Amino acid sequence: MSTPAGMQHPSMANSHVRLLDNVVMIDPDPTAALFAKCCPKSWSRSHWWCPSYLADWLLLLILGIALLLEVTLWDPYERTYQMATLSGGAYSFNDNQFQFPHQEDTFSIAVTTIVSFLVPILFFCAYCLLQRFLWKDSAAVHDLHHSLLGICTALVIGYFAWIPINKSVGSFRPDFWERLNGGDVDEIKKGREAFPSGHTLMAFLGLGFLSFWLSGKLRVFQSTRGNVWRFFLAWICPMTLAVAQAITRVTDNRHRTVDILGGAVLGMGAAFCAYHLLNYPPNYAPDCDRPKNRKYGFNDYLFSGIPSCTRPPVDEAAYHVPEPPPYVPPAYMASSSGSAPPYNYPEVEGYTYRK
Repeated sequence: MSTPAGMQHPSMANSHVRLLDNVVMIDPDPTAALFAKCCPKSWSRSHWWCPSYLADWLLLLILGIALLLEVTLWDPYERTYQMATLSGGAYSFNDNQFQFPHQEDTFSIAVTTIVSFLVPILFFCAYCLLQRFLWKDSAAVHDLHHSLLGICTALVIGYFAWIPINKSVGSFRPDFWERLNGGDVDEIKKGREAFPSGHTLMAFLGLGFLSFWLSGKLRVFQSTRGNVWRFFLAWICPMTLAVAQAITRVTDNRHRTVDILGGAVLGMGAAFCAYHLLNYPPNYAPDCDRPKNRKYGFNDYLFSGIPSCTRPPVDEAAYHVPEPPPYVPPAYMASSSGSAPPYNYPEVEGYTYRK
């Protein structure tokens, strides 16, 4: 159904407005026309791909390389702290919070990366296969792209905030005294990188993004769909795994409680920004399970075989303003006198009304 002659949507004055599938597309990517001329036709015909995504991936690559150089070349701040006092030929410790023994990691950085980063990616890929071949949803590749772009963005945002804080604070680890006695320069440097916890940051940004993603797919916060088992799958399971990794950083004498709390806050903040602000609508939105469509300015449910919500068609009924009801005068105005009837004041003892 097309827009009737002589009728125009109020926002059609915008040059970046198109009609597609009976829906007005507002503010599409202005580079789409240039992209259609410079790139293959199969790319330009895509209902979601636009050149700004190439800029996103290129920026993430540049920032990732910069972060690797930063974490390698930036030495942590060396704060002076009198940990022990020499008295009578023997040392007396001033503070025992840095005297814990050095232990092996329960979750190494490799295991943390696999559990918190690669496992969510496997979830995204498995869902894409189901979406494409079982449910015949044309938005499968779009959804997978936004999932991968989102979790990579969360990783870059999280560590872009973590490295300056970690290197500038120079907080001691609980096993710093044993590292200092060992004499290994690299271990001493690592002993000054306690706040915030990098392992906890990785755990919460990866599994936190997975929780937001599952919450959108399962519609956990929809008033008509939310229930306990959806919340358990979307939030309790991933967050339990993230908290378990954070707790081992304390039991392994790598961090204090404040260190893992700082890493958890940074990780969840990065996951929230990457998911809600950039790639997906909020979890309470009616189309929260569909990725954002930057090319046309609407979410991808418009192109799905199973739309998550309906939009009114662009026709006369969608923009018709109903006529107001006819004015009916009060009964006293319809009378022959045309004046209101006298008001009967209540009788009060000892008081006479002036007429």
